[in-house]
Amino acid sequence: MINPEEHTAILKSLGIKPIQKIQKYLVLHNITFKKKELYSDDMITEILSGKTENITIENAIFTVSYQHLMKNEKKQGALGILVDNQKEEFE
Repeated sequence: MINPEEHTAILKSLGIKPIQKIQKYLVLHNITFKKKELYSDDMITEILSGKTENITIENAIFTVSYQHLMKNEKKQGALGILVDNQKEEFE
């Protein structure tokens, strides 16, 4: 189960509309409920909040969160380089 600390970290890494980002990942990787039904937003919310346990979805949530964290770090790194280059030009 996802604990409160993990819940907070996941929401921070995913930013706005985390459920939609998780849902998109599930669709892309064909992770479905029985009989090829998509997991509902409510079910994902319950799993994300730690009310319901589902190892498959929890692993997907952690993966999506990690991917967004890495993507944001790359952006921050590129932004830092850009800012440093701008500072050098004006000095």
